[in-house]
Amino acid sequence: MEEVKKAESMLFSFCKNFSALYKERFLTLNVHQLLHLADDIRELGPLHTQSCFSFEDKNGFILELIHGTRLIESQILPL
Repeated sequence: MEEVKKAESMLFSFCKNFSALYKERFLTLNVHQLLHLADDIRELGPLHTQSCFSFEDKNGFILELIHGTRLIESQILPL
């Protein structure tokens, strides 16, 4: 668990200094999610035992349902 603590500290430092390293437009939700990686490892185990491919596949299907930027929720779940 010492390695997880060290990685967590390094990820927090990276996120804290992100805007000094990169343009603000690159500061996305994915950068924020790095802050939760250590907790996920503690709760779920090593990352190599986890897979999100099935969720990514579903995201692609959902994206195909969306046409335009208005009323997105009704495009995904038509009533």
